[in-house]
Amino acid sequence: MSKMSKIVEFALEKKHPKYFDDVEGAKKHMQERSLVEDEYFKLPKMIYHTKVESKDFFDCQMILFNDVEDSERLVIYLHGGIYVDEIMLPHLTFCDKLAKKVNACVFAPIYPLAPNHTYEETYEILEKLYEHLLTMDKPIIIMGDSAGGG
Repeated sequence: MSKMSKIVEFALEKKHPKYFDDVEGAKKHMQERSLVEDEYFKLPKMIYHTKVESKDFFDCQMILFNDVEDSERLVIYLHGGIYVDEIMLPHLTFCDKLAKKVNACVFAPIYPLAPNHTYEETYEILEKLYEHLLTMDKPIIIMGDSAGGG
């Protein structure tokens, strides 16, 4: 495991959602989550090492790290979050550093979350994104962590 992976794992463990420690907590959280409307993700103010911007592709907000034109490869990064939690600061930091280190344009979709959405919606978005990236004639890597890796 890389140093960065260990840091991300540590940070995520510290933010471990206590609501999934027992069944009642999980049910309560999912009920509360079902009442929340999807919101536009706002990039946190922090020091980025790449050009970072938010764009909409296929009715889905994407965070892009680096310019496509200047990159050697393309990465689709699917964040973890037990299918219900939004992308977090450690994910963004990882994408930023990955983009810089391997000269990639990293696409981090802010995909629809459970319980209001299903994997089918996310899969459709990813399929369209992948087909679009194929036209760019660059190597494509699909990766994720935790739920995003599933």
